[in-house]
Amino acid sequence: MERCRQGEKEAWQELVERLHPQVEGHVCTVLKRYGLTNFIDNHLQDMVNFLWKDLIENIHKYKSDDFELWFAFRRTKRVIDYVRKEIRHLPSKYDTEHREDPIGDDHENDPHHVFMCRQLGEKVDMLPTKYALMLKYYYWQGLSYKEIAPLLGLKPNSIGSLHVRALRKLGKI
Repeated sequence: MERCRQGEKEAWQELVERLHPQVEGHVCTVLKRYGLTNFIDNHLQDMVNFLWKDLIENIHKYKSDDFELWFAFRRTKRVIDYVRKEIRHLPSKYDTEHREDPIGDDHENDPHHVFMCRQLGEKVDMLPTKYALMLKYYYWQGLSYKEIAPLLGLKPNSIGSLHVRALRKLGKI
């Protein structure tokens, strides 16, 4: 580790070669644990690159004797951060610029309406990841339960109960 901290290129290459399979496996495990298997196909390599970049930028913060444990905790947190960031980039019909409003544009410029829509979006972002995804896919992207199931790695008949739980959790925030 000391050689990596000093910026030795060979030390970094050795570290990446040794830990790369472990890092990929850890990312997959975290995503599966949270029911986010769709991110494995679409974002795995980006997430792994994000983790290596984060390690390079933060290696100076490592002070423990157990590097692999420190790095595992850091990886888990960064994977979750990455997923949350990606979720925020999903188009939202609660954003006034993208919203398709069946009622019309009468209240689009109403500051209270805009404020309430933003508040709702912020509250959804506070939910655990799989619940936030469920609500965004269903309400903001207009996907059916059948379409959402493979995105979350679930069976279609379990999406209804996930939807209900997501709404209950949203109501408690």
